[in-house]
Amino acid sequence: MGFSTFAQSRLDSLQEVLADMPADTAKVKLLLEISQEYLGDDIEAATAYLDEAYQLADRLDERSALNEVGMAYNLLAAAYGDGQNIARSKWYYQKALRIFSSIENSYAVATLSANIGDIYLGQDSNQLAERYYQQALPVLEAAGERGSYLQVQLKRAINLGQQRKFRALCALLEPLEKEMIASGDIYMRQTVYAVLSDANAERTKFQSAYRYSVKAAMITDSICGLELRDSRESLAEMDSIFRQKLTEAEAVKPKVAGGHTFEYIKRTDAYRGFIFGGILVLALLIVLGIQAGKIRRQRRHIADLEA
Repeated sequence: MGFSTFAQSRLDSLQEVLADMPADTAKVKLLLEISQEYLGDDIEAATAYLDEAYQLADRLDERSALNEVGMAYNLLAAAYGDGQNIARSKWYYQKALRIFSSIENSYAVATLSANIGDIYLGQDSNQLAERYYQQALPVLEAAGERGSYLQVQLKRAINLGQQRKFRALCALLEPLEKEMIASGDIYMRQTVYAVLSDANAERTKFQSAYRYSVKAAMITDSICGLELRDSRESLAEMDSIFRQKLTEAEAVKPKVAGGHTFEYIKRTDAYRGFIFGGILVLALLIVLGIQAGKIRRQRRHIADLEA
């Protein structure tokens, strides 16, 4: 991507300061700051500075510095995951996990265990995913992090579904269903209903499967409605800008220069902008129409099922 002139100048200044610093916790912080500056543009350089910060913090054996290094490795792991480098993402999550374990930061250990469990879940490594989720649960529960606790339980249920252990899945999820629904997380609610619908269908409990599928469809309707509302708000904002530009263009007074009018030139540029804006509005209307059609078909399908 490359750095802007300002960002590069800032990095140069930080590196100049770094060269003369003694090996103390302030240097650890500066190395971490430089690593963060590189993270969005040069992940290898970010990794190199972070590794140097860890080596120094480890030699100093200073808890707060190691804690900051662990958090930085967590961010680095997430960045590798975003770049689809799952192997390195897992490696740095586990490195952060070892650091937090060494300084007995149990909440950070739980959070990282859940992150590593997610990676193994995505790789269908079911036993490893379950092991890391189990490590996270008691700490999250003890810390009162009920939302995170329920998210991990839901992922455990999905993990059981991958193994076709549908009876165990229902036994895990059904007692937590009401609490998950009451959490206010609409996406969690949708996932709970969809997972329970599939699990009950696999167990030939079709009445329960139907009930959950209708609930999942209703939540999908709600989500689509929210997305449509956001799209309409974007459309209204675009229309407001369009009208403002039109008013500005119509207010232009003609000034003659070299046989051509500035008015003609400005109006021509404005109309080009209007045409482009009109195309964008038309494309957005088409998307809205397609989405609305999907919602209508889904509602008709639910009505047919209920009939």
